[in-house]
Parts: sequence; structure tokens; C-alpha cells
Amino acid sequence: NQEQTGARGIMTVCENILRDFKFELPSTDIKQLTIDAETCANPRAALDKLLKAQMQVPLVSQCAKS
Repeated sequence: NQEQTGARGIMTVCENILRDFKFELPSTDIKQLTIDAETCANPRAALDKLLKAQMQVPLVSQCAKS
């Protein structure tokens, strides 16, 4: 690749981007995560946006899923 990064370097980058997601998402109803440029550029802001959107789902809709 262009930056001469090996597999370990790429894994480190991925782990840094996804760290907050792996701790926060398991306790939510979120079942899908799309990684895009915005997520890579600012993972914390992307996570906060995702969590905020999930909180705005009406309780009735959440109960209907059960």
C-alpha cells in the first residue's frame, strides 16, 4: 500500500477507530454499524451521533420489536 503499513499497523488503526464502539454498542439495541469516512475521521462524534439517534426512537417502536 501507499504508506507501507503492514497488517499489524492496519489492525492498530482499526482498533483505535473502533475502540469506543466495542465498549458502548453492546449495551444498546443497535445491530448494525456502517464505517465511513466520517467515522474514521472522528470516531467519537460518529458514535455520539449514532447513540443520540437511537435514543430518539419512540419507546412504542422499541417495544414493538420485542
